[in-house]
Amino acid sequence: MQSIELAWAAGFYDGEGCTGVSTLRLRPGKGRSRMVLTMEVNQVDERPLQRFAAAVGCGSITRRTAPRNARWQQQSRWRAVGGTAELALVRLLPYLSEPKREQAERAIERAYAHYCMRTAVGAGAEASASA
Repeated sequence: MQSIELAWAAGFYDGEGCTGVSTLRLRPGKGRSRMVLTMEVNQVDERPLQRFAAAVGCGSITRRTAPRNARWQQQSRWRAVGGTAELALVRLLPYLSEPKREQAERAIERAYAHYCMRTAVGAGAEASASA
């Protein structure tokens, strides 16, 4: 049953979802901002998002702010960030179409490259501080 739900979730995400890298701004004094992997799906009806969240086993659903245009409908959003997004993608990857899988892999590579660059810069700063 779980593989059927994951296959459904992958098809749903394939058509409605978005994978990318976002800048996570930390509070002042908590370090520099960083880039993290993000996934999201927006829907007017929250029920498919609830089914999706149950299938992937992570992420959170929030109600979006009121639409700017009176003719637009209120939306809900499922979202996962960082390690949670990576976990969801690992579960969905076997079932995603090639274009969506490629989009996910590019986002993972970009987030990982930023992480490696940040780690290398931090290691360089620690080395010069201890010298």
